[in-house]
Amino acid sequence: MSKTIRHEAADAELRGLEDAYLAWLEAAVDSERALHHWFDGAPREHAPLYAAYRAALDREEAAAAELERLSGTRSGRPAVRASHAIHGHRYTAARVRETPHQGLTG
Repeated sequence: MSKTIRHEAADAELRGLEDAYLAWLEAAVDSERALHHWFDGAPREHAPLYAAYRAALDREEAAAAELERLSGTRSGRPAVRASHAIHGHRYTAARVRETPHQGLTG
């Protein structure tokens, strides 16, 4: 493969990774907003707000999985761990799901 073609392929891969990172970042912001709406909502609104939060969290998880797939963090190849390296995020959607929130859905 010529040097130009390798460079173009690397640029395309980086653009795809950047797009995936931005999609994840937008989904993360949306899920955080949904979480705050759920916490701040009136008791009669908790059930639909919780459903909206879980849907936003599912979108964030999907975007994170795509970012992980594109960055190669599972494949063992050198990875650009964009979400961790750039912003130092240490939580995962799974951790949030494991956290009990008694009284917020009723």
